[in-house]
Amino acid sequence: MMARISIIIPVYNAEKRLSKCLDSVIAQSITDFECILVNDGSTDNSLNICKQYEERDHRFKVVSIKNGGPGSARNEGIRQVNSKWITFIDADDYVDTSYLENFLKYNEEDDEVQVIQGYHCMGYQGENDDTIYPGTTYSYLSMEIGENRDYIEKNNILQDWGVWCKVFSTKIIKQHKLFFDERLFCGQDGIFWHHYLCFIRKLIFIQERGYYYFCPRKYDSVSRGGKHRNTFEDWYARADDYKEISAVLPAKMRLSLKGKNFIYSHYFDNYFRALLKP
Repeated sequence: MMARISIIIPVYNAEKRLSKCLDSVIAQSITDFECILVNDGSTDNSLNICKQYEERDHRFKVVSIKNGGPGSARNEGIRQVNSKWITFIDADDYVDTSYLENFLKYNEEDDEVQVIQGYHCMGYQGENDDTIYPGTTYSYLSMEIGENRDYIEKNNILQDWGVWCKVFSTKIIKQHKLFFDERLFCGQDGIFWHHYLCFIRKLIFIQERGYYYFCPRKYDSVSRGGKHRNTFEDWYARADDYKEISAVLPAKMRLSLKGKNFIYSHYFDNYFRALLKP
């Protein structure tokens, strides 16, 4: 039986916060979901924790892959999905009980509509005593692609790169072969989302904030696939991705000069970095 929505969680050495994340998934107000846990070569107790949840709840599915970074793990999750919609959670974050419901109550039928909710950003010293900033709150807004470009700029929408807090159509992802660029050790999520925006017609921003993003000083629970710095290949990969995006997105969203420059800079800046690196 197909679930209403799938959650993909890449897991890498997240044993300290993983149980809190998965408990928040179990507590969702809607029950017909699936949660795909992709173990990205963890060396701590993360895999055992994932298997415990798989054994106690049939909605959890554990997949293990060779360490390749969050993009690789998310791609494997996409290949495993059996539902109309996909959202993402990071293994050291957690969500309100209404996180999934927040998406589906505003849209469940139209593949070309994306619902986006806000989030809370929690600090590295703890959830209660060090909130770095209060998070992003969007007023409810239904925006056709190509309209309200002032709203796009005012709210820095294109820079809100995280794939969490967003829901994606499985049909659009698979029809257009949209995957995370595994050549990159960071930034795959933003590129993935900007590619996705090229194929939808409407965004719905809602006031609910169901996601709690953990923002530590050091990201021990995020694998970079063994890479730790920018390389020629990284810059070239970004330029290659944004060459495709820049050919579609600025015109589709009717971006102002500021918005166009944001997209074009990711193309040209990385292209020239790649040229100059040798």
